[in-house]
Amino acid sequence: MVVSKISKKNKKKRMSVGEPPVLTPAAGFVSDKTSEGKPSLYESLRSRDYLIDRTTADLIQLVLEMPGIKAVLLEGPPGVGKTALTEKIVQWLGAEYIYVLATPNTDEDALLYKFVPDEDTKSGIRIAEGPLVQA
Repeated sequence: MVVSKISKKNKKKRMSVGEPPVLTPAAGFVSDKTSEGKPSLYESLRSRDYLIDRTTADLIQLVLEMPGIKAVLLEGPPGVGKTALTEKIVQWLGAEYIYVLATPNTDEDALLYKFVPDEDTKSGIRIAEGPLVQA
């Protein structure tokens, strides 16, 4: 149990040790607008009818804005909205969305290149960049 003083009169407030900090604009973590003037991730998601709590959206935005972050792993059971969330985040970022369904049988060759039909070649197929190269 953590006890902290909250006023000059030594009033004590009790809160549990594991309670996460509140990440809200009022706390100064993420404002309703980014430095470029576009809406925050939370505002963007809500305007696109994606139901998310403010703390989670602000935490995702903070992680995406951290220098050096190249990937984020979303984990959860099927149907909870992981793919839908990534689609909305890409719209907010103004980036291109490249979707790859990886299975236990997916090998690195499938991520690097793929065969596509092409009437202009003698064989009728050509090699194109795979999703990893595109990304």
